[in-house]
Amino acid sequence: VAARLFAWTVAATLGALDLLEEEHRFGVVTFDSQPEITVPLAPVRSKRKAEDLISRFTASGQTNIYPALQMAYRMLVDAPAKSKHVILLSDGDTQPADFQRLAKRMADVKITVTTVAIGAEADRTLLENISTWGKGRFYYTESAERVPQIFIEETRKLVNENVREEPFRPAVKHKAEA
Repeated sequence: VAARLFAWTVAATLGALDLLEEEHRFGVVTFDSQPEITVPLAPVRSKRKAEDLISRFTASGQTNIYPALQMAYRMLVDAPAKSKHVILLSDGDTQPADFQRLAKRMADVKITVTTVAIGAEADRTLLENISTWGKGRFYYTESAERVPQIFIEETRKLVNENVREEPFRPAVKHKAEA
């Protein structure tokens, strides 16, 4: 079961990356008992490097969400981006911590946190609370196969929220024979 979830998580992360443009920034923090920056936060100019790092994910045991969320906060707090967003995928089985304080601190600096609870035994209450405190969205699924669809849906929403449509007047910089 864990291996299948792991494979779908990799597919989900790659699917979200695929929707981003060169000017977007992308990073990945993976975690078990300790967090690790798997893909450093950087512009998406070359997706190949991020794809290679994502494909090297390794799955292991227990999860401890709080240090991973702290790491994501530190990655994003000073990042030069209009929109800063975290998608947290977990079953919510974690050490107790002050998630409310951290998620609110993230929201205060305009970092939103969306959570995806997976599995029938998931701590939906905790994960839904984190998304509420973090001004993000909450998703729940029992099926690992649905994880890529959720990541893609969430990434599309974020990309579309940040598209500004307004009238503009083009300016000719120089003329060339065409």
